[in-house]
Amino acid sequence: GLFELLVGLLWKRNGWKQVTFIEETPDQRKPDILARNGDEKWYVECKRMAKSSKYSLDESAKWRRMWKP
Repeated sequence: GLFELLVGLLWKRNGWKQVTFIEETPDQRKPDILARNGDEKWYVECKRMAKSSKYSLDESAKWRRMWKP
């Protein structure tokens, strides 16, 4: 959710007049964001290059070290 929020804020910051988050449904694949600027509209699907961020991997490693016997 946070990643999608940041992407939406970037579209807004870059001058797009209307940025709408599209509600998720479990049985359908939909884009995450609809950005409109006048007659122009873009559907945005947010994807990350990696499944886990470096921060997440570092935190997991730190947690495993802390709980090691």
